[in-house]
Amino acid sequence: MNLSHELREAVFHHQSGRLDTAHLIYAKILSRFPHNPDALHLSGLIAHQRGDLKRARERISRAIGHNPFNPTYHNNMGAVARAEGEITEAENCYRQALCLDDGYAEAWYNLGTIHHTAGRREGAISCYRKAVHHDPCYVDAWNNLAAALNETGAFEAAMACCQKIFALDATYAPAYNNLAHALKETGRQEGAVRSYQRALSLAPDQWEYHNNIANLYMEMGTIQAAIDHYQKALSGEPDSAIAHNGLGTALLTQGHFTQALSCFTRSVDLGFHNGSGYHNLGNTYMAMGQYTEALSCYEKSIKYDPGRPESYLNMGIANREMGRHQKAYRCYLRAIRIDPGHEKAYSHIVHYLMQSCDWQPLTSYSKKLDRMTRSALEAGKTPMEMPFLNLARTDDLHLNHALARSWSAEIETRCPPFERDGCDTRSVGNGWRTKKRCITIGYLSNNFKNHPTAHLTAGIFACHDRERFQVHCYSYGEDDQSSYRKRIRRTCDGFIDIRDMDHLAAAKRIADDGVDILIDMVGYMKGNRIQIPAFRPAPIQVRWLGMAGTTGARFFDYLLTHSIVTPERHASHYTESLVYLPDCYQVNDRDQRMSTEVITRTEMRLPAEAFVFCCFSTHYKITKELFGIWMHLLKRTANSVLWLLKGNGRTMENLVREARSHGVGRDRIVFAEKISKERHLRRLQHADLALDTLAVNGAATTSDALWSGVPVITMPGRHFASRMSSCILSAVGMQEMVVH
Repeated sequence: MNLSHELREAVFHHQSGRLDTAHLIYAKILSRFPHNPDALHLSGLIAHQRGDLKRARERISRAIGHNPFNPTYHNNMGAVARAEGEITEAENCYRQALCLDDGYAEAWYNLGTIHHTAGRREGAISCYRKAVHHDPCYVDAWNNLAAALNETGAFEAAMACCQKIFALDATYAPAYNNLAHALKETGRQEGAVRSYQRALSLAPDQWEYHNNIANLYMEMGTIQAAIDHYQKALSGEPDSAIAHNGLGTALLTQGHFTQALSCFTRSVDLGFHNGSGYHNLGNTYMAMGQYTEALSCYEKSIKYDPGRPESYLNMGIANREMGRHQKAYRCYLRAIRIDPGHEKAYSHIVHYLMQSCDWQPLTSYSKKLDRMTRSALEAGKTPMEMPFLNLARTDDLHLNHALARSWSAEIETRCPPFERDGCDTRSVGNGWRTKKRCITIGYLSNNFKNHPTAHLTAGIFACHDRERFQVHCYSYGEDDQSSYRKRIRRTCDGFIDIRDMDHLAAAKRIADDGVDILIDMVGYMKGNRIQIPAFRPAPIQVRWLGMAGTTGARFFDYLLTHSIVTPERHASHYTESLVYLPDCYQVNDRDQRMSTEVITRTEMRLPAEAFVFCCFSTHYKITKELFGIWMHLLKRTANSVLWLLKGNGRTMENLVREARSHGVGRDRIVFAEKISKERHLRRLQHADLALDTLAVNGAATTSDALWSGVPVITMPGRHFASRMSSCILSAVGMQEMVVH
């Protein structure tokens, strides 16, 4: 048998995957012709395929030594160098192959992958284009070209490449994956879903495709489908840090905090040590109220990615929750230094400045936030400004509604209604009737504790007619062991703690309990879990108290209100149908206790004979203009003082400085410590007149003053939040205290 025939036979076995047979023939040839370059090269190629890189290098180097003009030898030497991690050498090898044969498509492809891996996408695209120019049927090159074009944002060109591939091979799964990516990025989500599904039908075990379609489902708000595909991705690749991170994100969105924590921890353990991994882990600790742990994660996130504004922002929020307001503010400022257009950071800065009564910078920041909010709405996006902050900043009913509606629309997409007892809970016909002896009402709140909401409502649960109604309370707030919580537990028929349930599980519990009317008492206030009613666990869902305005949510049928706070002419600015209560939108506890302790003016640091103006509203409700009016009152009223609630140090410093700018001394501003509700009601009797805030009125604050016998003066504004005190005063027959 001659050498040429032996080589052809060895190559036949080699290409057929019979490496051992091919190796024996190459060895036989080399025993007779030790310098034969083809046998050296091909035996080196087998060594490479077997992972013996040292032998592969030795054999192919010898082949090149005997025939330095064969481009294939240089191309495969590049593959060996690349496998060894010698990337520069590999690139030189591919370039040498192309010097010998400029039309060598595989060498162009390999050089393109070097550029691609190094992030040199333009160089990669150029090489891939030359590869397909010299070999128009080179499917892998077309596919990599599509991938690189996607990465540069040339999505239409990428889609054209995919169509070229389908003409060559309609079963080439990677091309459907690349096509899906291009469709997703150009807003054609349904087409992207179909393309990912086609890729998975051709390669069902390809975990990356499951991960990619899961990412798309996350963007579409189809969270459960995303979870299913992340789990399939992890079945194929249990050690994928990216899939663990994606699954954690989906679970966190659904309120599965413990499971999300496990996923993010695993992701980081697997080497996902970038800013995103620790940031997401921090977000989970934040959601669980573990702020120290959250801060630690955000610090690690910033260590790996100093340019991540979200980590500075959330570090600020964690500091705020821990009472470190100045640190929080510095973190917010750092976030916008990194990203001057970071809407969410501006939202928190404005909230901080309002709470700190730091009015000089507030004006410019608030105007900037307003432009951002309106711009987002005009672009059809959900603004980052929080709905309640918007209510506090402006009484523009149209803007209040548009912003709240955008937030709720996003939640409606992520938390679709589920089937309840075989019936779709999205709508209830006029003929709906309960077959139970009585109607079950469920109250949903995180404030069944020592909180103003509980101060007002603690007595209402016992007042329901038990012949007609059964009352359940669903609590997702802390158990503070307060008398308010204990009383509510004692006076309702069922008190269910749902803190440890995710949103969907909590909704299903409400549905399983047969709740007919669910009343949400939080809205978009702090710590809300508005996702629970979004799943439509009850046939009728109602908003009441907690948030003085619309949620913009279609999953709430009604808002319990009063004609003073929401006149009929305002109805178009509310997504909920308005149900008017006869006397007032607010309830008060008729059995509210007042301390019998003697509290003196001296103890409260109030002058014995002074006329005492007071305002115990939270500081964010005080505006510069209103404070100026108060200072004018002090100057016009001899021997008078203004009694305010004590705030953080910065807040009090700002108020005192502003007072001095009006010519009012520090001695005429008295700050009151926070004390128990019973003692607070008693000390309030030392006030002569309560001054209401205007942008957001006092609510429980106004009721407290009246309960203590202190008159309140208010001026109604244009939205619910600025008309609450007018409603309360009218209910007690003090309309003369509502001025215009």
